[in-house]
Amino acid sequence: MHSRPAHLKRLFILCSVVVLMMSMLGFFVVRSLVFSNKYCHMIAPQDTPDPMEGKLDTGNSLNGQLLVTGQTFLLGTITIFCSMSLIMMLKHLVTECRFPYPIPLTLLHMSTGFSFTVCLFLSSLRRRELFPSLADPLSRVSIDGDLIFRALIPVAILFSGQLVLSNSAYQHANVAFLQMLKESNVGFVYALSVMAGTETLSPARVTVLSIIFFATTLTVHGEANLTLNGFLLQMGSCLCESSKITLQGVLLTNRGKKLDALTFVLLLTPMCFVVISCVCLVLLLCQWEHVLPHWDDLVRNWQFILGSTVLAFALNVSTATFIKHSSSTSFVLAMLLKDMVVVLSGVIFFGEEVATLQVLAFGLQLVGLLAWTMLKLFPEKFENLSCMHRPVLSF
Repeated sequence: MHSRPAHLKRLFILCSVVVLMMSMLGFFVVRSLVFSNKYCHMIAPQDTPDPMEGKLDTGNSLNGQLLVTGQTFLLGTITIFCSMSLIMMLKHLVTECRFPYPIPLTLLHMSTGFSFTVCLFLSSLRRRELFPSLADPLSRVSIDGDLIFRALIPVAILFSGQLVLSNSAYQHANVAFLQMLKESNVGFVYALSVMAGTETLSPARVTVLSIIFFATTLTVHGEANLTLNGFLLQMGSCLCESSKITLQGVLLTNRGKKLDALTFVLLLTPMCFVVISCVCLVLLLCQWEHVLPHWDDLVRNWQFILGSTVLAFALNVSTATFIKHSSSTSFVLAMLLKDMVVVLSGVIFFGEEVATLQVLAFGLQLVGLLAWTMLKLFPEKFENLSCMHRPVLSF
């Protein structure tokens, strides 16, 4: 049992790290907003007359810019907090002595998430911006049989597998190690996208992804408490998530049926509920252990179960809102900061051991992910840079 000063020391360290990371996020958000196209009208070339000259209120523009910056920073902080809290609560909950039932827990998340989303939809019928794919005539998507059976159901199967395997992995491995393994998702998505024909092979991208996979290999090599079950469950979850992302791009986005985040949750959660229920039924017929919890388990852990369901829904809403009100750079930076916070939280709150090799490898992963983000956001700049360094032969 840790003493109270030890808990206070850990909390102080975590708060200091979070404040530092949020300050970094705020800096990059301000930087990206100042130089984004949204405010390009504030800077005009000297040799071109500004049509808004004498009409632009600099004070109001600056106040609006600061308001957008503060809103983006707050949404990013909430998203990171919800994600970290949900992971910590799941790790605390799905242990052998508390609630070792990851499949029924995921089933509860799907049912309550669908219920909360329906309530949000019914309460916002007059506000079309929350569910534009359903309520806005300009961006409405036709929900037909082709969309449901050829796109949403395959995605729901993969999403269910991702959640069940990920929640099960918390029973067998540390949070920090599982988060490090998850950084390899970007490589799986790219490989699957190349095979699906939505991406092309690029030497620069292959190089960056090779660095990320090499760093991931180092994190596995440095794990002192490595278990085969935890490793296989998390890698299976990563493959399901990567396949889901690729399938979304092929079946939804490329076919002109791009759904907003909340509409996607509203349509997907009942399908996931059906898929996971079928899995539970099959496991019951096979007499698998830990399929359904006892009533005593639900009563003893109802606070954590309810808290995890609320956090899961809050994470969906905050992520959807953050994506809508932020740039791609801000979102990716926030996700990188979230990964760092999750790893640090596992070390601080659960006392997980992280080897020096894993710390260095995790840092290399983050650098590789940042380089990958720059490659995706500014491909023409990297192509121009590679052309500049390409040797020219003259005869």
